[in-house]
Amino acid sequence: MDKQLKKIREEIDKIDSKIKDLLIKRLEMAERIGVIKKTENLPLIDEGREEEIILRVSDKTGKFQKNMEMIYKKIIEETTLLQREIINDR
Repeated sequence: MDKQLKKIREEIDKIDSKIKDLLIKRLEMAERIGVIKKTENLPLIDEGREEEIILRVSDKTGKFQKNMEMIYKKIIEETTLLQREIINDR
């Protein structure tokens, strides 16, 4: 394999490891929020919050703006499913 390609892939592997750890933390926080929503009988979806997140994370991302929006929409979708399971007692 090309040395340059191998080096770039190794760097991606390191980044993926960090992303994985951060996503786990984010899922744990979403899980805690799900418990609060259930306990306090709050709605599952907060449209304003979702829009706020998408705007914040896609701001100043240049040519990757659409990519960031799509990635975060998927993250929000998965955390919403997690919270729905909590609210519905899994």
